[in-house]
Amino acid sequence: MEQLLLSFYNLKITAFHQSSVSEQLKVSQKHLSRSLKRWQDSGYLTFKSARGRGNQSTVQWFVDIDTLYFNKVNAMLTPYQLSDAIQYLTWDWSIHHKQMLITKANQLLGVSTADVDKLVVKKRYAPLYSHPLEVVDINSANILSNVYDTLVAYDKHSNQYHFKIAQHIDFYDDHAVIYLRKNIYFHDGTQVTAEDIKRCLSHAIAFQETKVLLSPIVSMEVINKLTLKIYYNDFSYFKDVLCKLNLAIYKQDKQQIIGTGPFYIAMNNEFQTTLKSFNQYYGYQSYLDEVELIYIPKLKESNFMLSDSDTFQHIEVTDGFYYVLSLAQNKLSDLQKATVHYLFQQSVHHLKDIHTSKGTPYILKNQPLSLKPLNKLEDHFSITIVYPSYIEKKMLQYKRYLKRYNIEAVLKPIDIMTSFKSEITVEGDIYIHGMFFSEAESFEYFTLLYQNKTMHHHLSQQYPLLSDYYATYITTDTREWNELNHAINQSLFESHTLYPIFNITQEVKVPNSIHNAKVTTAGFYNFSEVVIKR
Repeated sequence: MEQLLLSFYNLKITAFHQSSVSEQLKVSQKHLSRSLKRWQDSGYLTFKSARGRGNQSTVQWFVDIDTLYFNKVNAMLTPYQLSDAIQYLTWDWSIHHKQMLITKANQLLGVSTADVDKLVVKKRYAPLYSHPLEVVDINSANILSNVYDTLVAYDKHSNQYHFKIAQHIDFYDDHAVIYLRKNIYFHDGTQVTAEDIKRCLSHAIAFQETKVLLSPIVSMEVINKLTLKIYYNDFSYFKDVLCKLNLAIYKQDKQQIIGTGPFYIAMNNEFQTTLKSFNQYYGYQSYLDEVELIYIPKLKESNFMLSDSDTFQHIEVTDGFYYVLSLAQNKLSDLQKATVHYLFQQSVHHLKDIHTSKGTPYILKNQPLSLKPLNKLEDHFSITIVYPSYIEKKMLQYKRYLKRYNIEAVLKPIDIMTSFKSEITVEGDIYIHGMFFSEAESFEYFTLLYQNKTMHHHLSQQYPLLSDYYATYITTDTREWNELNHAINQSLFESHTLYPIFNITQEVKVPNSIHNAKVTTAGFYNFSEVVIKR
């Protein structure tokens, strides 16, 4: 089956200009022309190319491609081939056939109690990473937090810290002593020891994305099989660092990365991930035996389907934010920066988006900031916006919005991996991206400023006080960081250097049969704690 052939068939046209159709199908004219000749040779259609300027090409169909492909995919929608068939649901079907395929798929997605308690979840995005050290995105974090455990965990719902792999940790001014639980095992059945903790921390100290956070560590000493002593300078935030998923404990062989969490990865590819319960988990045994996550790129919301007859609770979650970062190489005047800032702030009232909160946007929850109306708005200028390509639709909205005020937005997308790993030195004026705080907010804001490569590169050149504040952070108790955060956040906002555009809101549909689910904008993620009541 060929996706382009189905898309072309369902345009339902018999006469067309190849330039406009190739643009609709997002292929080159040359590619479309070659495909038409190939389809004609296969007997699907007959095709006559246009002769002369302004004339249209014509096509006559001999095969109903929509029905032909529907029958093939429909036959694949069985419990045994479901994972193979899911990828075809996003193709450009006729409305009737698409509804039939999705309905049948939904009937197959849910909890099966024949042999195991299995939850099947449909999600839009697959995780970008499988190694905890590399995780920077929420989709990877939500899934891998079920596979890898940290020494300590922070619960943002209760605002409390609790020990995980560590039985206890004594924190002192210049060192910490970590005592491990005796019954912690990797998914391959081997016991976790102090040597494993030292190895993981050593890798993190050398890893580009985490070495700044761990730079205060001076040395590590294994005291015995279950005790590790870590020496450091000015590391008041060490406990918060140990909560990060990047500092999860793992081991690695040639084939896979092995964790200690309540689930292990039984299968992982671009279309689905299967998590299976780990029977030797030191915590509570999960109610679910298996979680299957299926990725459908054009899905509008995460679905947790148990059965067609199940009723749902609709939970609206506001979590995370989109921000504007002024790039160090920007060429905007102060008035132009202020104009763009003000218009972005007002955009929540003018642009329709179900995922945009209408409230005053904030980065720090207890510090929503508003820009006062300007005496004058600058117009008739151009602004270059850099952004990760997956938010293209949102950026087109902003382009049209700014055009109303005679501001020409030049859009410059970059790939998602560059957006996470690069300093972003391409020509541009502002950078737009999303952010989500999973740990304690006071600590996460600190890492946003100093660990995020893009952020630190551009802020340090436009806000010289940033380096001075760092010295204050590392010599101050983390309980007093809120005051520091608020001062910096206010300064960056007022100088139009870093500010939020909107907070992300999403309605997550959770079956009433599911209890104890912690819900975020990416759905719920604590699979090990979920209970299904029938």
